[in-house]
Amino acid sequence: MANAKKRRATRTASLAEVREVAQERSAELSAAQATVTPATGHMDANTKLDLILSRLGDIDGRVTGFTDLLATVKQQVMSLVEAERVERVKEIGELKGQVEALTRNQRAQNLVLRGLPESDTQSPLQQARALLESVLPGFQASSLDTAMRLGKRGASTSRLLLLRFATRSARAEALQASRALRAQSIYFDTDLTPNQQAIRREMKPTWDALKAEPASLLEGRGPQVLRGRPGQDSSVPSPAISKLLSTATQPCASLSSLSAP
Repeated sequence: MANAKKRRATRTASLAEVREVAQERSAELSAAQATVTPATGHMDANTKLDLILSRLGDIDGRVTGFTDLLATVKQQVMSLVEAERVERVKEIGELKGQVEALTRNQRAQNLVLRGLPESDTQSPLQQARALLESVLPGFQASSLDTAMRLGKRGASTSRLLLLRFATRSARAEALQASRALRAQSIYFDTDLTPNQQAIRREMKPTWDALKAEPASLLEGRGPQVLRGRPGQDSSVPSPAISKLLSTATQPCASLSSLSAP
């Protein structure tokens, strides 16, 4: 921020210097105009005409110089405005990054629960605590601080349940129940920020295409390789894998260079 203030102060000083030069040129132009009608009582007509034409030529030159100066000033002002815009865009980007980091940190102790039926006799917190205690022996109910339903209640679907744990370790402990909960069609999900949700939506078609084909990423002792369907040339990755890797790694090396094991 200190560097940004220093740059703005420098730009302001430069603009003030340009204005001062413009005022000096304007004063010179006014003085030149005042000399167009000198005392010419003892001059003949031709001499007077020559003198006037000379003065007019001088004024024309000064006007041209003043016009060039205005063009220069305009260009400098536009450069200053553009530099200021770039600086503002950079600062806004940095602030957005800080807000995103803070938001992710605030949600680091949260989990979203999907598929838990709603109850008319228990509160969401009581439901969530009872569920975790039933699948995790020794789970401390007090480690789950709050639980709340998201959105409006519908007739046929259960709303998502937002859980906030007392600590990150308590959240990690709750995740150990994922396998047991999946057997009941209940699932944990990360409490994503709006930016993370947008990235997930963007990547969903790629993930769906990747899951639709029997392809896997294998890690060996050498470079990471891709193995496709039997009978396929495994040196040529599938389009879904190519898109996934090109999105996940920027820049991404050419996948066509990968060879089969």
